[in-house]
Amino acid sequence: MKKTITQEEIKKRIENEKIHDKEVKSLISDVFFKAIFGREKNALLRMIKSILDIKERIGKPITIIGYEIPMIKKKGKVNRTDMLIILSDDSYVHIEMNNTTSYNIIARNIIQVARIYGSIRSEGENERELEKLIVRQLNLNTFQTVTDKTVEHITLCEKESGKVASEILSICNVNIEKCYKMIYNKFIEDMSFAERWGALLKCTSLKEISYVLGDDLLSMEEKEKFLNTIEAVNEDGKILQDWMVEANAKMKYEDDMNASKQKGIEKGIEKGIEKGIEKGQKQIIENILAKGYNLEEVASLTGKSLEEIENIIKTNTNR
Repeated sequence: MKKTITQEEIKKRIENEKIHDKEVKSLISDVFFKAIFGREKNALLRMIKSILDIKERIGKPITIIGYEIPMIKKKGKVNRTDMLIILSDDSYVHIEMNNTTSYNIIARNIIQVARIYGSIRSEGENERELEKLIVRQLNLNTFQTVTDKTVEHITLCEKESGKVASEILSICNVNIEKCYKMIYNKFIEDMSFAERWGALLKCTSLKEISYVLGDDLLSMEEKEKFLNTIEAVNEDGKILQDWMVEANAKMKYEDDMNASKQKGIEKGIEKGIEKGIEKGQKQIIENILAKGYNLEEVASLTGKSLEEIENIIKTNTNR
């Protein structure tokens, strides 16, 4: 029988981590994710293999941060990925950090990956070579996944049987928020490596990160180096400035979305009032006509033209 664990016990375990504590920005921030994992390739590779469940041996990845996909422009803007990674087996991993819920995230992923394929094709790859190409899409989300799992894997399947039809493109969604909450509700050793990496991206202190890493996500040497890099990046003035720009842009986006939503609500209310008034006018005209008044008298009483009165009569007759 498993022993239950309390949040107080977990907090005590975190506090007992043998490292000086310091508040840090969460790694789910686009700026900090790129800055840290761009330097810590071993940690990046271990995270990718754990989350995407890659079993085969893969050497150090080539990381392309802010990759510009050639010839893809929309309204004067280049199409830029968050992070595109080429693994040593020539497969690709495209990582997106998503902080805002997107109902069409899967469709957007497919479009983005299609652009990556198009970019590779433009470099001389023929169709037969492209058939061997594997692109894995990794979404690190701060919102609920499609199935509400902490980590879900999506491939092209036959609708009725669910049988996998192709793995040329696979999508993995990680619910960062849900992974993070898990570390305060269960033993860290009872979480999968994928869930622990997801939780780590939401951590905001060195002790929290050290606790989630444990002694098995990275080697002791890699862990120490990783923590030192996180601390150094959080003290880098240029990176902090970039983070502020990112945070302000996010706030502006959310404000614009809220304003747009409010405008839509107000417009809907106005439309509802207009329809209510219109419906009320129709009812009045019907009542007057029912009392035996002729069209000219109804028009005089309501201020409507004869044509409008006739249209209302016609509308109600055809119901």
